[in-house]
Amino acid sequence: VLTAAHCVINKNPERLRVLAGVLNLGRAPNNYKQTIGVSSFVTHEGYTGTFPGLANDIAIITLKKNVTFNNNVK
Repeated sequence: VLTAAHCVINKNPERLRVLAGVLNLGRAPNNYKQTIGVSSFVTHEGYTGTFPGLANDIAIITLKKNVTFNNNVK
């Protein structure tokens, strides 16, 4: 999963979850929602978390299991 580094930096991967198949948390049918645990993440080596611009604000998340592809997850 591709995300912003500022969303995961200094976080414990065991406490993170990815919600796939949802654009708006309040409007998605339950059968499309997939909550998957995070096993690890890596942030860009050039990310410093400082302004201006938060350069290199990118991270890759590895999930504990695969997502299931459906109409909302492609």
